[in-house]
Amino acid sequence: MSSIKLTGLFLGLLLFSTVLLLPPPDGLSADGWKTIGVAMLMATFWVFEPIPIPATSLLPLIIFPLLDVADLKTVAVPYSHPVIMLLLGGFIIATSLEKWNLHRRVAMWILLRVGHNLSHVVAGFMFVTALLSMWISNTASTLMIMPIALTVGRAVLGGEAGRHPFLVCLVIGVAYGANIGGIATLIGTPSNVIAAGYLSEAYGQTVTFLQWAMFGVPVALLLLPAGWLVLTKITFRFDVKETSVVSSIIYDEMTALGKVTTSEKRLVVIFLMIAGCWILRPLLSEILGLPNLNDTVIALSGVLVLFLVPSGNTSGGNAGAILDWETARKIPWGMLILFGGGLSLAAIVADTGVSDWLSSQLRGTGQISLVLLMALVVGSIVFLTEFTSNVGTITAALPVLGPVAEASGADPLFFAVAGAVASSCAFMMPVATAPNAIAFSTQMFSIPEMMRAGLILNIIATIVITAVIYVAAVCW
Repeated sequence: MSSIKLTGLFLGLLLFSTVLLLPPPDGLSADGWKTIGVAMLMATFWVFEPIPIPATSLLPLIIFPLLDVADLKTVAVPYSHPVIMLLLGGFIIATSLEKWNLHRRVAMWILLRVGHNLSHVVAGFMFVTALLSMWISNTASTLMIMPIALTVGRAVLGGEAGRHPFLVCLVIGVAYGANIGGIATLIGTPSNVIAAGYLSEAYGQTVTFLQWAMFGVPVALLLLPAGWLVLTKITFRFDVKETSVVSSIIYDEMTALGKVTTSEKRLVVIFLMIAGCWILRPLLSEILGLPNLNDTVIALSGVLVLFLVPSGNTSGGNAGAILDWETARKIPWGMLILFGGGLSLAAIVADTGVSDWLSSQLRGTGQISLVLLMALVVGSIVFLTEFTSNVGTITAALPVLGPVAEASGADPLFFAVAGAVASSCAFMMPVATAPNAIAFSTQMFSIPEMMRAGLILNIIATIVITAVIYVAAVCW
């Protein structure tokens, strides 16, 4: 175990033990004080990772019953929260896209149309990666696009490749595109689902796919061109020139995929139906007389359809239905446990009165203007998540963001969404996100170079997120 993880282990246990040994403060019950101890332990473990993050998320199932704060059934119910089932459906749908390479074909089709201007090529790669990350994991989209970006860059530059600014822009641009794209949709990145689950569990607020897109899409649409400008016009300028090499390489990639198969056509239809139902859910619910129709039901219905519809292949390992269990079981199950632990903690925080107590202690924040308070929250999370995982950051921050919002007289929805979006805006450090790490592994740039570009984009992200969420809060 590394020294950092060892420090986190002892720090978490020390904080937990100290809370248990001290009497609860005025206005807080004994169970609420114990809950704060558990929250400190879990937050420390999530940040320092002395044990795997999903393993930390199992602690509520053990500690709360042992401390007699809540029975096992009460603690366990949030692990099957509808939001977690939505993410389960989203993960499985994403695996079906990857199985049939549909995401790759769509990406190549778009890249063929970016033209011959090298600056536009960078923009095209960023856009494609962002588009994919709206539906599949940021890591998967980066792993798929990065080799193509490297091939294109080296072919264009020939012997001049090395650490040429164009190649650096391509590599970092793919990582930035993945991080930004995940912001746009509810299932784009785990942080979004964690925030939606927290709001549902702690405040009874349901965040739909369309509602999240109303926040996430504007932020993504503003950050993508901002990231492109920072890379190509400020930190890694290069001589813009025309080349036909890009189209040739992408065409070869398309040719290698072969003709569009029956399976891909059927998958496109099913995917568009699922996405359409998510967007039109309120209208469908009213027309069909289905008041309980929600995003989770739509996602899981889509999954069942994928298991039922024949692929159209008559031979080979891909015969049978479009989706098989061997493919579906590859989803990141640990993420589902992580969300369950976070939601379980949020439920106990609400039940034991911790959130109300925190809100009363934070009444002073009501004296700060809402836009300044939101900027402080967003900025803090943007820079904190450079050194901790976005999932760990937002999971630890949400139990505080809710009471902060209440104390300031704002709807917790806006602070939770702002925090979740901010946790995905890690542009400075290679260790901050998997896409950043993948980009750094190409050895095309140094950490100081990424920090220089990332610092500028972090500041822009803080301003953009604050502005978009604040305007939404005022107009809501």
